[in-house]
Amino acid sequence: MLVEGNITNPLVIPAIEDVRRNMNSHGPDDPDQISRMPNGDVELLGVDLLLWYTRAAMAWNQTQFEEAGWDFGSSDGGIGCETVNIPNRDMDFIYVPIVEDSRCLSFLFGFMLTRGVPASGGYPSLSPSIVGEFLQVEGELDFENPWLTESGEVPRYPRTAMRYGISSPEQFSLVEPALEQLEGDLSPLQNLSMSPNRVRGDLETAFLDAENPVTWAIPTGEPVIRFVAADSMQDDLQDTLLLGLVFCIMALWWGFREESPLSERLGEISENKMSAVSKITINSVLMASITYVLAGPNYAAVFGLIAVGCSLVWGSRPLLLATITSAPIFLMIVWLYAIVGLTGYGLNMVTVSIAAISLGVGIDYVIHVIERFREEMEKGVGTMKSIEAVGGASGIALFGSAVSDTTGFVIINQSDMGFFSTFGLFCAVMIGLSLIASLILAPAVLRLAYPESPTNPSNANL
Repeated sequence: MLVEGNITNPLVIPAIEDVRRNMNSHGPDDPDQISRMPNGDVELLGVDLLLWYTRAAMAWNQTQFEEAGWDFGSSDGGIGCETVNIPNRDMDFIYVPIVEDSRCLSFLFGFMLTRGVPASGGYPSLSPSIVGEFLQVEGELDFENPWLTESGEVPRYPRTAMRYGISSPEQFSLVEPALEQLEGDLSPLQNLSMSPNRVRGDLETAFLDAENPVTWAIPTGEPVIRFVAADSMQDDLQDTLLLGLVFCIMALWWGFREESPLSERLGEISENKMSAVSKITINSVLMASITYVLAGPNYAAVFGLIAVGCSLVWGSRPLLLATITSAPIFLMIVWLYAIVGLTGYGLNMVTVSIAAISLGVGIDYVIHVIERFREEMEKGVGTMKSIEAVGGASGIALFGSAVSDTTGFVIINQSDMGFFSTFGLFCAVMIGLSLIASLILAPAVLRLAYPESPTNPSNANL
């Protein structure tokens, strides 16, 4: 977590400690993705702990601190800050800085950044480079007088980091509620800010307003960055997936277009204007409605107008067949998302990308069925006979293809790498659902859309 503001303000360190207490206060029903120590407390490493170890080191060995300019015999440490009198390990009373004083914090921060955290009482030392991962200073510190810069000014510490771990960071459905809970745990820092933690405020105000020293406090780090980036990409992929389904219908409309010349169709329209206008209107309304449901109102009017032109150029009947081809795939995508949710995987880059892939794979399966159905109908065969022919020819081929593809993806699912394992699992599921969509849903929709007439069982008007 990144905290930006006046870190030497005495209010900030207690707020960080309160954040840790908040993170430890949740019950068993709350998200529990933050890593924990063996004692059960959350593992949150912050500058407040570094200060605790540094002050403990002062009681253990005073040499390095005296070299840095601290006077253990003076009530102000020799630098004009508030102190507390405690015994060292030789039981001699010494003065050490408190963390409720800004000047004391400047000394402690400067000492840690120039010399690190000394070893004490069995605790190992920490180098200045490690401390630099938790604390940032503006300007160059004076090594001999670490509470000052080389120019003799009081240094500013504008940023500090608190480090924590997230379990199962690849499962975005688990990470999201954990981050929401974490933002609530940051309320002690929010109380020290005039703007929401998410909104980056003016850093200069933190050094001018003693009551509001925090201008920005957000969860960050690689897992969070990956989640935010992937979450944004997921939203984009999901939006484009549904819009892609609309374009898929348009492409299928072109693929199933009437073969008669445009001039011939225009002549038929001029001869029977009322019938032609009604068909074109129905196509326009149908296309606009589909687009409204899938992609939203921003695209509905555009595709409704495009449908008018396409009805003239490609014919009005093929749109029904294009919709029939796409409908089973839409249901298959819904099923895939449902399985992802029921199995607890949630939406992530793998599952969302597989849903996008399923659009292309599933359409390919259904097109084989529709094309064979059209061939049989053009021969004058009835609807049921045509569907039977589809199952006896294309159905067997599609089943064999699905079995071989599923076998390959099941093998990938055996990988020890989580990404490939998840990819293989849901690709296998996607192939199975595509087979169901093409051999069960598509024939059922065709039977409903093209009922056989007792007087004309060979409905070939496709």
